[in-house]
Amino acid sequence: FVYRQAPTVMSGKKITIIHQKSDIVRLQLLYMNGGIYLDVDQVVLRSLDSLL
Repeated sequence: FVYRQAPTVMSGKKITIIHQKSDIVRLQLLYMNGGIYLDVDQVVLRSLDSLL
C-alpha cells in the first residue's frame, strides 16, 4: 500500500472532484516507478510482454 497526499491544485486550478485526484496520483506513480496501468473495463488483445 502506497500512501500519497492527494493533490489540491493542478496547473493553477483547484481540484475538487475526487476521481481527478486519483487520476493524477496514478499518473504520478506511473511516471516515478514506470509500469502499465489497465482499468478493469479494458480488454487486452495482444501480449504485453514487449512492453515489460
